[in-house]
Parts: sequence; C-alpha cells; structure tokens
Amino acid sequence: MVSIAKEWKLSSDEEKKKFTEEAAKLRKDAIAQFEKLPKKEQQEQFVEAAKSRADLKNNRRIRAYRKFRKETNCPTRALNAFMLFRQENYPVTSKQDIYDSGKKAAEAFKNLSEEEKKPYVEKFNQQAEAYKSGYEKWYKDHGKDYEKLKKEYAKTKKVATKSTRGKKSMGLMSRLKKRRTKRKATPKRKKTTKVVAPRR
Repeated sequence: MVSIAKEWKLSSDEEKKKFTEEAAKLRKDAIAQFEKLPKKEQQEQFVEAAKSRADLKNNRRIRAYRKFRKETNCPTRALNAFMLFRQENYPVTSKQDIYDSGKKAAEAFKNLSEEEKKPYVEKFNQQAEAYKSGYEKWYKDHGKDYEKLKKEYAKTKKVATKSTRGKKSMGLMSRLKKRRTKRKATPKRKKTTKVVAPRR
C-alpha cells in the first residue's frame, strides 16, 4: 500500500489524468446503474454502505487501542476455567476445528464434577490476581497516554456528528433526491409603482 502511494506521488500530472478520467467514468456508470434499481433496493444499498463506513471507523479505533496496548506491553486478561480446560484438553489445530473442538469441550466441561473443575478454577483465580496487579502497574505508567488516545477518537466522533447535524448529507441518495425534486426557478415579478393622477 505504501509503495503504491509513493508511486502515485511520483507520477506526472499527465499520467495521473488517465486514472482520474477513468475513475470519473466508472463513477458515472455506477450512478447510472444505481438509478435503474428499484427505490427499495437503492435504500437498502444506501443503508448497507452507511453501516460499512461506521464499521470501518469503529475498526480503526479498536485497532489503534490494540496497537497501543501491544506496544506498551499491557497484560492480557486471564482465561476463565472453561477456556483453560479447553486449551489443555481440546487444542485447536485448524480454523475448521474451532467449532467442533469448542462443542466437544463444552460438553465435556459440563459433565465434570466440582472437584474436577477445581484445579481450573484455582488457576483462573491466580491468573486473575496477577492480571489485576499487572494492569494497575501498567495503567500507572501508561494510563494518561491511553486515556488521551481514547479522548482523541471520542473527539473525532463528536466533530463528525456535529458537522452532519442539521445538514443534508451529500451522499448518492441525497444527490438523486435533489435531482428529482429540482425545479426551475420562477422569475421574480417586477415591482410596479402605482401612478396617482393629480387632483384638479
């Protein structure tokens, strides 16, 4: 992705023009194709696109948080008793195995007695205590920066909401509606001054 951006930056205006014109043509064709669809289908596509944009923003935020925690060696949460049992007795070897092994592990863990579950519960309690103390230490060192990062994303979200509030979205659906409801402006009538005849 970086190399493509670099290549685009180094391209001449003449080279860029070809791709810009092609993109404009494709966009025009896509709008024409969209206009042919029934109104209900247009609305469905519009809602789906809005959801995808929201998911993308949310994913960026989550990735930023994860990256920060990883770079600052934030301790990970302790696995619960069931997950420890599954990890030990039903290890996952492939993607296809995730569901099957999970189902088998859940059934097997359900049939264990309280005494058999005890080692896993104790192990979880130990790990939970270690996580708690480790997280407190991590938050003491990196908490300010982490909260700052969270505020940055919250601020961006607030600004985006404010800018769109009370304004018409200039998305594809809005442009189409505008085009449909556009009317010719009626010419303004000229003001006529009333001529009063002088009294005799």
